[in-house]
Amino acid sequence: MNIGKRTAGVLCLLMILLSGCGQTELPEGKETCIFLQKGGSLTYTLVDDFDKEYYNVYELADMAKRETVEFNQRFYDEVSGNAVTVEEVKLLEDDSTKVSLQYRFVNGKSFAEFTESTFFYGTVAQAYESGYSLKGKMTSVKGDKTLSDIELKQLSKRSLVITDLRLPIYSAVTPDYVSEGVMVLEDGTIDPSNSQGLVFILLK
Repeated sequence: MNIGKRTAGVLCLLMILLSGCGQTELPEGKETCIFLQKGGSLTYTLVDDFDKEYYNVYELADMAKRETVEFNQRFYDEVSGNAVTVEEVKLLEDDSTKVSLQYRFVNGKSFAEFTESTFFYGTVAQAYESGYSLKGKMTSVKGDKTLSDIELKQLSKRSLVITDLRLPIYSAVTPDYVSEGVMVLEDGTIDPSNSQGLVFILLK
């Protein structure tokens, strides 16, 4: 799945216009990743190639902002406000051939819509209400315990992430249980690259 589908389109449009032809703490923005904030919001950093002389980072920033304005017109929430904002657009300091776009989403639903992916970030109770099957999906980060369905239902207020993306995930809240194949590295990075199917992450 191309999780940068929308912004990749922005980059292609920029090329056409300019060429005239058809943890943890928030990471520094050197890789495409997701950072889970407390309370259900999240930051999405997209790092992509930006290696043509006619590319202009200011033009890209303007296009990204226009894209979010259009998105917010369709997904504006009276309680949360704008679904997404552009936090930063910049060239990488150690590699000027790559650009980093950083977006802030008010919730997992808006992120899922924007990236056209499966992404749930809410409570265990909300996951059950949304129809997700959670039985036998997770083991402890240490790998010494499997969370039963009864035990999980008792943790109804805990935050849970469900996604089909295989991006590195950072979190302001420590992961407690994860689905098969998901690794939690020493620096707190949640690595789902070797998992199969949907990824489940239960936070403390």
